[in-house]
Amino acid sequence: MKLTENEKEQVYKKCVDVFGVDYQYLCANEEMGELIWAISKYQRKLKNNSSADEIKQTKDNVIEEIADVLNVVETLRYLFGKDEVDKVRKEKLTRALKRCQSSDTEIK
Repeated sequence: MKLTENEKEQVYKKCVDVFGVDYQYLCANEEMGELIWAISKYQRKLKNNSSADEIKQTKDNVIEEIADVLNVVETLRYLFGKDEVDKVRKEKLTRALKRCQSSDTEIK
C-alpha cells in the first residue's frame, strides 16, 4: 500500500491524537533502542561465524527495526515541523557530501 505524503501525515496526526505526544517520545526511545540492540546482535552474528540462517534472521530483525524507527522518526518530524527538520537535514547531507568529496581516506 503506497500512501501519499498527505495520507502519511494523517496517520501521524491520528497516532498523536489517539496516544498523545509523550507516548510518541517513549515509542521513539524504545524503537531506537531496539534498533541499536538489533544492529549489535547482527554484528556479533557476523563476527562469530554464525550460520546463514541465524544471520538472515538477525538481518531481518534489523530491517524490521529500521522500519519501526523510520516510522517513529517521521512522527517526530511531523511533531517538530517537517520544514525545519528537512532544512537541517539538507544542510547536514550537504556537509557530509563535502566531507566525503574532500576526504583522502576511505570510511570503514
